[in-house]
Amino acid sequence: MIASPYQAGSEDDLAGKYKEWQTNGHRDIVSSKFGELKIPFSFIQDARQYNALELIFQIHCPTLFIAGENDDKVPVNVTKKLFDKANEPKEWHLIPEMEHKYKHQPDKLKQVNKIIVDFIG
Repeated sequence: MIASPYQAGSEDDLAGKYKEWQTNGHRDIVSSKFGELKIPFSFIQDARQYNALELIFQIHCPTLFIAGENDDKVPVNVTKKLFDKANEPKEWHLIPEMEHKYKHQPDKLKQVNKIIVDFIG
């Protein structure tokens, strides 16, 4: 299974939505599991060293790609780029109306779980 985006923090992100993060030195987020967190900007700097598009050719096992049509964090075209570069065997599933945090969409969660179970089974 592949998690995307294939690389954190594009140049556009660094010039736009991550600029405040860089200026502040950290980003405040709230995790449902860990509560309030301060994520240092060095997280993005480290993550930018890795690009799955450059490594995916090394994966030779069955790979599952699931994309949410309404995902505002990882756009469908980003996941599709990884899928297109992946070796066979691979599966593509685009879930209509699914958002990034689909755990809040019980019908989508059930659908994704079934896809995963069927893939593994």
